Amino acid sequence: MKKILNTASLAIASVLLAGCSMVASTSPAKAISVYNSANPVPLATGLSATNNVVGAYVDHSKEGVVLSASLDEYALPNTWAKVSGIGPYTLSGTTVFPTTTQPTLFVQGGDNAYYAKWVQLGTGTTAVVLTAGASSTSVVYTGSYNSATVTFPSSTLSTDAQAWYWTQMAAGNYSILKSATASDSFTGLTVPASSSWLKSATDGAVFTTPRNAALTYITGKVLIGTGVLPLTTKNGTWYIGINNTQVPSTWAFDTYYPILLSAYTATGSATVDAGTSASSD
Repeated sequence: MKKILNTASLAIASVLLAGCSMVASTSPAKAISVYNSANPVPLATGLSATNNVVGAYVDHSKEGVVLSASLDEYALPNTWAKVSGIGPYTLSGTTVFPTTTQPTLFVQGGDNAYYAKWVQLGTGTTAVVLTAGASSTSVVYTGSYNSATVTFPSSTLSTDAQAWYWTQMAAGNYSILKSATASDSFTGLTVPASSSWLKSATDGAVFTTPRNAALTYITGKVLIGTGVLPLTTKNGTWYIGINNTQVPSTWAFDTYYPILLSAYTATGSATVDAGTSASSD
């Protein structure tokens, strides 16, 4: 679905284009925007500092003006399939017994915590079962997606796998299993709603307040152009060029901003170009 900018919007765009050329001088984002069939605005994905999957939607005109934007990140299975407590143990609010009657269903990580051995992402014939394996810090979950091995967490997760993970989590298509067979879920064990694993839900104002400030700042601005403006911190906030974003310097704007910028990059391209990935005419 294409949007048609009204006369007022075009006038605003003209003013903005005349006075604003925005590009951050950060390293090129690894993310590439991926079009979601259910949404005409491309999903741009990337990884956080802890390798959570970050997803952003930036609705912009072909002139590059940001009309609206959203950004959040989903936690990985080594967070939502982790057992809590010192016994009896709980997993997603249900009592489990990883040290006695159910030891084969759990993996003990290097942090001495327990994790569900199998989790599922997706449904039906597209379901993927991920298996937990011990690591030096906690666990990693590994499986096969699109004939390739995927590992969570991983700093090298492909953009395709990032988009797949994001869309499955957003749809609530994930579960904890009691065997390596898809859909063989624990009886009585329910996984909380997918929003429970959004960073904005789990971290609250610590994440959402600066995130919202960043989204407010970029709305109405042109984020691409021939000029390169440095992304720096000054007096406790981030600056782009000489413009104060009002985003605290303690927030990882240097991680999230390139992901927002990558919404201008069409699938399969390495070029940031509003004309080829515009969500609005």
